[in-house]
Amino acid sequence: MKYVIISDILYIRSFYGSLLRCLTQDEIATTLEKSHDGLCGGHFHAKALYTKILRIGYYWPTMEEDFQSHMKACVPCQKHANLEKYPTQELNSIISPWPFATSGIDLIGMINCHSREGHKFIIIATKYNTKWVESIPMKLFI
Repeated sequence: MKYVIISDILYIRSFYGSLLRCLTQDEIATTLEKSHDGLCGGHFHAKALYTKILRIGYYWPTMEEDFQSHMKACVPCQKHANLEKYPTQELNSIISPWPFATSGIDLIGMINCHSREGHKFIIIATKYNTKWVESIPMKLFI
């Protein structure tokens, strides 16, 4: 027998043989709120809440769908959800008509420990078409 009534409370037998209490509509709403938003909750994802409620010993037929819809309506869950970090458009390679046509120079701020030659700054030159980075140390005195 899958369902059992004990002292006017409906239970369902789980896969492992334990009895899970079937909740009414009012109890379902309270359980959703308390397990997700309440003191025992933590805005966990739907699968974690589903297994948590099953381990506690409660059951209703539309558990997974109810947790999914509740999470989609939860503003903090939507605000702090993992975002997809894909580029919004295709990546384009840098096109250069001839070697060394495009380059860039970046000045890194003053370094704390000076070199043996007394260098205080680092200048980085980048050749964009070859993707090489060269370090050009220069002595700059202020």
